[in-house]
Amino acid sequence: MSELRTVVVPTIDHGTVRFTEPVWCLGNHPAGGYREDIQHQGAEVPLLLDTICHGQVQTLAASLMQRPFSTHGTTRPVVTIETDGDHEFNAASLRDVVDALVIYGLGRLKALARQLEALEEGGES
Repeated sequence: MSELRTVVVPTIDHGTVRFTEPVWCLGNHPAGGYREDIQHQGAEVPLLLDTICHGQVQTLAASLMQRPFSTHGTTRPVVTIETDGDHEFNAASLRDVVDALVIYGLGRLKALARQLEALEEGGES
């Protein structure tokens, strides 16, 4: 397991904020925002689909995210799922979508759920 890092971020409402960054965080913390907007973002877990209109597209992306200073929601880690626009599928490509969703759900998304469960139980930071 990696060492925890201390991060320093200048904010417009709380001055310089020092906090511990979880090992899964990618480390992008822009300066100059509000303290409650500071967030930890994990690596994206994408779902790629082959479409008949645009070729291969990323339609979903899930990742760990935490807003440790949030005043409007939880400060615990959560998983965010981002989606994109409309794409066209014929019968064959739609069957491929079903297969991709099953693989995504049983594999990568389930692994992300296990990681989140460990965080919720006080495991790795």
